[in-house]
Amino acid sequence: MGPTSIVGDLTYSQYNRLPHVIDGNSNRDEDLLKAAQQFESLFIDMWLKSARDANQVIAKDNLMQSQELQLHQEMRDHEMAVHMSQQGGIGLAEVIVRQLKGGQAPPPDGIRSPEFASPQNFVNTLKPIVEKAVKKLGLPPLAVLSQAALETGWGQKVIGHAKGDSSHNLFGIKAQSLSDPHVRISSREFDGSQWRDKLDRFKSYPDWQSSINDYLEKISSSDRYSQVLASGSDVGAFASAMGSSGYATDPNYAQKLLNVYEQVVGLE
Repeated sequence: MGPTSIVGDLTYSQYNRLPHVIDGNSNRDEDLLKAAQQFESLFIDMWLKSARDANQVIAKDNLMQSQELQLHQEMRDHEMAVHMSQQGGIGLAEVIVRQLKGGQAPPPDGIRSPEFASPQNFVNTLKPIVEKAVKKLGLPPLAVLSQAALETGWGQKVIGHAKGDSSHNLFGIKAQSLSDPHVRISSREFDGSQWRDKLDRFKSYPDWQSSINDYLEKISSSDRYSQVLASGSDVGAFASAMGSSGYATDPNYAQKLLNVYEQVVGLE
């Protein structure tokens, strides 16, 4: 795939906003990924614009369709396009990177392995760390610990490097940059109709404390988790807000989190 087939119907100004590594001559993986993500963002933006245009034709006599409202919708759609691309998008960025690098898919370099002897050992080891870390946010520590248990299968499926080193990734947090220490491994995600296997980069940490701290930073720095933070000590509200936040693609995530929470309470 050369630059002509990649650009397609992009405007000249849109094309100029893409990094020059889009020509495929760069060997820097991070620049290539950024270029692909920006292209994907533009593609999603154009897709949403087409939907807006179609809607305006249908609702052209609607008095509520003011120019100010249309501008607001356009700005919101653009922000959504950028966010979607940064969070994994629709898979277009990965296809572009793969094709520009010769069509080879990056192989996984990670494994999943047990890091704790039992659920009891999992709770005993991590509970004190979690309790101390969540104090400043006021989140229920056992709910946070339950989410770690859900994401890692009670520590039996912690992502690790192929050579055996643990990633200490307790919450399934993905790497947003190639500069982040990470492990490539396949995960299952729900696309709205069915489960699919997807190769992704997951962050790697030096210890459990770092993983927990990064999770709390992720929760506290994004508006999408505002309801999670507002849940306080209400575990039910925490699970519900986490499920609706889009943290995971599993439509039953909130209920699964509550089920694990009941087991954690029983192991205290």
